[in-house]
Amino acid sequence: MLDWLFFQLAAFWSSFRNTFGKQSYIYMTEQSPKVFEKHVFVCVSGKTCPQEGACEVFDALRKEIFERGLKSKIRINKSGCFDQCGNGPLIVVYPDQVWYAKVQIDDLKEIVEEHLLKDRPVERLFYDGSGRKACTR
Repeated sequence: MLDWLFFQLAAFWSSFRNTFGKQSYIYMTEQSPKVFEKHVFVCVSGKTCPQEGACEVFDALRKEIFERGLKSKIRINKSGCFDQCGNGPLIVVYPDQVWYAKVQIDDLKEIVEEHLLKDRPVERLFYDGSGRKACTR
């Protein structure tokens, strides 16, 4: 009986350690490859973003990235609601943690050229989190 219990505890501990311990995490080091240089999320759900043209912005942004051959460097994903209704379409760029508000299709080339390719965020589109565009970063 004790052998069985010991075996069960050992199996549980091994499973727990592999799930929640160091072995289950991927540690990024300087030698680790980057999967994407930028990861861009476009809110396409919620109460207002779909009505504010978010799906069209998403499609146009994804097309722009594809046509420039940047698909392996820049990932564009649909996102759920950012809980900032009325300020969309909203775009968030990681790892930079830059939020853009009220983005229109005409703004996308500038975002791609300046921010995604040259690491110069487009300040005129910054979102400050209070329902307004921010003037500065």
